[in-house]
Amino acid sequence: MADFEVNVSLDIEKFEASITDWSENVRRQNRLGAIDAAEFIKEIVQEKLTRFPHPPGTPTEAPVMVGPVGFITGALHDSIRVVEMPIGGFAKVGTSKVYARIHELGGFTGRDGTTYIPPRPYFRTSIEEDEVGRIFYWHWKEAMDEAVHEAGGMAALSQRLLFTYGSAKGMTFGA
Repeated sequence: MADFEVNVSLDIEKFEASITDWSENVRRQNRLGAIDAAEFIKEIVQEKLTRFPHPPGTPTEAPVMVGPVGFITGALHDSIRVVEMPIGGFAKVGTSKVYARIHELGGFTGRDGTTYIPPRPYFRTSIEEDEVGRIFYWHWKEAMDEAVHEAGGMAALSQRLLFTYGSAKGMTFGA
C-alpha cells in the first residue's frame, strides 16, 4: 500500500449538465452551419450564372460539358433559394425553374423530345466540399467554446474532477 494516494473521480451530475449544454449548442450550431453552407453554395451558383451574359436569341459562349449555362434574363440566377428544412441541421439550395435541371444535366427536350440541350453544369460544380466542411467545423467549434464558456471556462470544467488525497494512515483530504 502506498504512503500517499490520489483518488480521482468525476462529479457526474455536473459533467452531465455540461454535456447537455454542449448537445444543445451543437444542435443550434449545426442548424446555423447548414444555413451558412447553403448560402455559401448559393453565392457560388449565382456567381457562376453571371459568367456568360448574352442577349436573347443569340448563341451562348458558355462551354458545353463544363458550364455554366449562359446568362440572358437573370431569371435562373434570381430564382436560386436557400430553404431551411423542418428537420434541424438541414438546409437546401435550389430553384423552381423548370429548365434548370436540363441545363445542369443536359438531355432531350421540346415538343417531340428531339431538341438536345448539352449539359452546362453550374450547381454540382459549385459544391466545394472542403469549404462546406470548414463551415460546419467552425460552427461545431463554436458550440464547444460556448459550452465551455457557459460552464464557467476551463477552470470550472477542471473543478468537475474531484481529487481526494490520503495516506496509508487513512487520513483523507479533499481538494
